[in-house]
Amino acid sequence: MREYNKSFNYFAEMKDDEIADELKRQQQTGGRPTWQQSTNGSAKAKSAPRTARARNFQDTRFNDPLNLFARASRTRRQKPMTERELRMVEVDRRAFESLGFEGRANADEIRKRYKELVKKHHPDANGGDKASEERLRSIITAYNHLKSKGFLG
Repeated sequence: MREYNKSFNYFAEMKDDEIADELKRQQQTGGRPTWQQSTNGSAKAKSAPRTARARNFQDTRFNDPLNLFARASRTRRQKPMTERELRMVEVDRRAFESLGFEGRANADEIRKRYKELVKKHHPDANGGDKASEERLRSIITAYNHLKSKGFLG
């Protein structure tokens, strides 16, 4: 078998121009069979090129089960949201909840609640209770987060 493979010549019965065409084709495709690219397998059908255009969802109703477009629809229906409301994300909501708020609060309310909670959960005030120390850490983290995001003015 080795002898046969060594002596085999693929180009033996080809003419020079056929050999050149075959070598060019192998260079382009790596010697693998290829097909023309087309839509739905019809390589011969040529259509006008498609142009990209933006879709307008304002006039149509569509299903949004994951509520991905809620912010956009809410801004169209209600008064425009403030910059602070637009910046509020899940981390912000959790920070407000850590401080005991159900929703947004103004800067004075946040500072007042922070002071109350720090006094309540400080280790000196509760005899070094570990659960209270952990709660104090989450309160401080939440307050620093809200402060860095600009909720405290």
